[in-house]
Amino acid sequence: MSEPIPFLVVSDSPCLSTGLGRIARELTEGLFSAQKELGIKVAQLGMYHDVDSEWPWPTWRMHDEEEYGAEDLARVWWRFAGERGGVVFTIWDPARALGILEASKKLPVRLWGYFPIDGVNSHGKFGGPAEMVVKGYDRRLGYGHWGAEVIKGITGKATAYLPHGLDLEMWQPRKAQADLSDVKDGQPMLYPIHKEYIGCVMANQPRKDFGTLFQTWALLKQKHPGLKFWLHADLEVKHWSVPQLAEDFGFNGKESGFVLTTGLNDNQLAEWYSSCWVTMLPSLGEGFGYPLVESLACGVPAIGFDGAGGRELLPRQAWRVGGRQARLESCYNIVRPVYSAADWAKKVEQTIEWVREDPAAAAYCRGAVAHLSWRHLFPRWKAWVAQGIVEIR
Repeated sequence: MSEPIPFLVVSDSPCLSTGLGRIARELTEGLFSAQKELGIKVAQLGMYHDVDSEWPWPTWRMHDEEEYGAEDLARVWWRFAGERGGVVFTIWDPARALGILEASKKLPVRLWGYFPIDGVNSHGKFGGPAEMVVKGYDRRLGYGHWGAEVIKGITGKATAYLPHGLDLEMWQPRKAQADLSDVKDGQPMLYPIHKEYIGCVMANQPRKDFGTLFQTWALLKQKHPGLKFWLHADLEVKHWSVPQLAEDFGFNGKESGFVLTTGLNDNQLAEWYSSCWVTMLPSLGEGFGYPLVESLACGVPAIGFDGAGGRELLPRQAWRVGGRQARLESCYNIVRPVYSAADWAKKVEQTIEWVREDPAAAAYCRGAVAHLSWRHLFPRWKAWVAQGIVEIR
């Protein structure tokens, strides 16, 4: 029997609650459980890894954070695999992986990439280092059909795609325990029981349009004083200042109906999602969009951008919002939407009416993400990995 092929996953640490952290953790966990069947030996190199945490597979901390692990790659590979050939599987934006591409040339490895692509330039592509990375990898995988087509347009080669999965036993409608009475240090003291919130789960980063979020909520609050608003974010102040937005748009104090949470676990998030009429994700583009599918899995409609990868997750046009105009962003000239808060508010109002009128609304939402169950999806991941391993052997 041949020796297992080393398979190193490079991304956020499995300790992190980020989208990339979750994707890398759940994929690595699945591959680790199937490594004998696949003929591989799995390990991970993780950004911001807690070295005191314990995982079933070998995990190293990334020290070269500026270059996303480029200087760590050789050190970790020799410790993990020695002189054996194998696979380095990155779960990074293409723009982050140029250093990894260069470092890999000195190692006996094949580069596989699972590329989150959240936007393109006016030609439907992107250039610069990100283009070099996508062209330079040995094997590529898109998050969805749209992302795979972008990669194909750059490389000229057909590209497969696979979404991430969900644990649909965790993400499901919840009956909450009691009315919300207080929040302390970003943690709920009690959970809400009735549907009364418009929700949003977003990381505090430039691509997430917190400005449109609060403008939309201000319009809704003025027209529907009984509505309440829940925001879950990683940090109160980073690219955006949530306290300043709350002050500017009249969401200070409990009487404003606004609740901010941070640091919730999945069980708590599922409780909160279940308390919402509808959730919003006013980002400027998603490669996937975890909050969209988490909300739907909890039986709650989600409204997002009518473009990029997130669009594929929203089954109704009524849940998609386009930009009134567009602007260019970053050194890659990525086309980003310019939103109207009135458009978002209208979609929210229409969706609340749909939920009130359709007794099967929650079941419809759940059905929209049934294909993302890891139980059904992971066999496709195993088949994709197995095909690549056969090519290496």
